[in-house]
Amino acid sequence: MCSNAHISKCMAYVIKKYKRQKLDPYYMWIREQDFSPYCHFHSFLLLDAQKVLEFSHVFKTVAESWQRTLGWEKAIPESIHHCLKEDDPDYNGKVIRRDAGPEAYAARKQDVFNQLSYLAKSFTKAPDNDGMRNFGMSWIPTISKSKAVSTFPSHQLDFF
Repeated sequence: MCSNAHISKCMAYVIKKYKRQKLDPYYMWIREQDFSPYCHFHSFLLLDAQKVLEFSHVFKTVAESWQRTLGWEKAIPESIHHCLKEDDPDYNGKVIRRDAGPEAYAARKQDVFNQLSYLAKSFTKAPDNDGMRNFGMSWIPTISKSKAVSTFPSHQLDFF
């Protein structure tokens, strides 16, 4: 049986670790189950890239958390899939840089949006009648536009 408790516990550990490092972590996970009797999860993690120098530790942290959550003695590398090829420059994460110029910034945002939109597909979601949620997430606090403008320089703001 697939349990959302596992992914929730795993992500709670990851969030706790990155909050301690003041990296402003936020996440979302999606549960999927197609024809297999087992479910699987997709997730994404948002971190403040201005405070992170290198990203390979993120996958290692998630793998260790997953291992601990499932009670495995050692990590199984195949249990965490990057969804990208190792030679992809974004293999360890994507960074959206506001200072990259308007065209590069817009293209990068669209690239991230396209990759995340994969999570919204409906055909692999678990049955609605199994009594379990198909997603979970942390809450990103909202701030008013006027407070944001007074707090952040205009070149650092996104309003959707």
